[in-house]
Amino acid sequence: MPAAKLDDQGQSGSDQQTEARLPGWAERQSPALLAAFLYLAVVVSMVAISASVYQAYDLENLRSDHRLMRARLDAARRECMMRDLALARPSGGPRVETVEVAGYVAGKTLCYNRGETINIEPSGTIQLGKIVGSTTPMGRPSGFLGLPVDVYSIDRAINHGGLLCHLSNENEWRMCGNGQAIHANAPGCVAFDVNDLVQFNNVGSFSVRVSFTPGPAELGGAR
Repeated sequence: MPAAKLDDQGQSGSDQQTEARLPGWAERQSPALLAAFLYLAVVVSMVAISASVYQAYDLENLRSDHRLMRARLDAARRECMMRDLALARPSGGPRVETVEVAGYVAGKTLCYNRGETINIEPSGTIQLGKIVGSTTPMGRPSGFLGLPVDVYSIDRAINHGGLLCHLSNENEWRMCGNGQAIHANAPGCVAFDVNDLVQFNNVGSFSVRVSFTPGPAELGGAR
């Protein structure tokens, strides 16, 4: 019996020594764990900041490339402006063209004479990437769960993914997703685009009906 009591007391003493050692071990490990956590947080933050800076730089490069591409195409379209723009049309009626717009679209069939009215009637939907969602020609003011997406837009003042258009004598894009009737004060060409810098992962296109209605002078045969 005394031996049993001694064993119990010995085991109890050993447990107490183990419990006494545990807090000391935890205290010694706490600074190391805290340092590791802080190091990991710094690394994650640096990676996130680097990714954000790279993305902003990359998007600005895309926006710059888009402006350069548009300038080159505008120069090519000026040849159209210098030619005779009397394209075949029904006698006394409008000339109608239909184009599919999934990116930048321009061409001599979209050129107009001075005094014509350019009527733009868009329809259709485009799936913008895999997350943003689909859009009509009016575009989207925000993305998935209301997140901002204007950083990916060609013109950040216009809804993302909307239909853009501009005339040869204009320096800025205009919103054409709601349809437009534009009077041409000078001969030129109209161009279209989708307000999205990253278009390779989009699916679909806008179908745009464009009619060029002659002005009174043209109907009378004057040029």
